[in-house]
Amino acid sequence: MTDVFEEFWHTEAQYICGFTNALLEPITPAAATALTAGAKTPAIADTFYSNFNSPRDYWPWLIDFEAAKKWVAAMTNAAPIASGTVRV
Repeated sequence: MTDVFEEFWHTEAQYICGFTNALLEPITPAAATALTAGAKTPAIADTFYSNFNSPRDYWPWLIDFEAAKKWVAAMTNAAPIASGTVRV
């Protein structure tokens, strides 16, 4: 039973839990960057919504600020934003 849980945790549950916590706890700079950009960029909003079925696809950009900046830049075809700022 423990092996089954461990496999589930490492392949799915840690991402489900992390996604939930990222939105329930005080918002992190990474999550704020993604959500703010999604408010202005339909492609980002669509991707954010589409990932609800697969929370693993939010990693690492939902919890890592540098990854979030790079992801937003890639989604908007722009250069990565400077540390500590949010560009939409």
